[in-house]
Amino acid sequence: MEAMEFRFVYHPDDRPHELDAYNAGQALYGISRSLSIVTHYMANGHVITQAPALKGAKLFVRPPKAGSFEFLVTVIPWAEVGMGIGASIAAAVLYDLTKLVYRRASGLSERPETERVNQILRERPGDIDALNDTTDTDVVRWHRPFEGAVINLNIYGGQNNFGTFDRSTFEYAKAREVGRSAEKFVGSVASYNGNADTGRIWLQSESRTVAFKRDRSLKSLPDLDRRLLSWSLDQYVNHRPADIALIGHALRNREEKLKEVFVLSVDSP
Repeated sequence: MEAMEFRFVYHPDDRPHELDAYNAGQALYGISRSLSIVTHYMANGHVITQAPALKGAKLFVRPPKAGSFEFLVTVIPWAEVGMGIGASIAAAVLYDLTKLVYRRASGLSERPETERVNQILRERPGDIDALNDTTDTDVVRWHRPFEGAVINLNIYGGQNNFGTFDRSTFEYAKAREVGRSAEKFVGSVASYNGNADTGRIWLQSESRTVAFKRDRSLKSLPDLDRRLLSWSLDQYVNHRPADIALIGHALRNREEKLKEVFVLSVDSP
């Protein structure tokens, strides 16, 4: 089968031939682990938590070009990939799915380009959440060179440009600051796992989905709150008005960009 190639192109500021070795090592580890996890999902239809468990493909790192800091990662599949889709479009779907996972974890807008990824979002949104949860630390790792001289990074899957990542997306990816006071967030539920009380909500104010989960102070959400979440999801999937309000603590980065909501209760907007 045709190999698939990803390029991670780092752009240092005034030291184009110097990159901190530790940060570079962390970046390559995060790149290889996250790509292994997303590729395994494409090939086998379920999310793994350990990259060495990848089955159905192999990842290789190619030497970067002289004078650059490009990490070239080649995915060589040796089994039918793509959860039943044809091999001819598997590459486009893998690129699109990886782009979605990376942009969501970095706080960038999400607009899948392939029908297959849109289908996964509609029918198996929990899988996307699981991919983000499992690769969250890897996204932080491949951002690590921004602690040194790097000013931005461009990622490519084939000819697909995933966008430009920089120090602001790094701050978003590693955000760990939780607000002390409860806030109100109005939007439509885009995905919801009733067993774990986790999901994502589309916030018009953010023009993107934001993760939410039950606050750690609660053992479970009340039945009425769960019904509201499920109702909003059903309405959202069927393209009907679906706004509800999440009351909870916000997880934001240092630039005050919202990353996640820890839900205390659910109410009408």
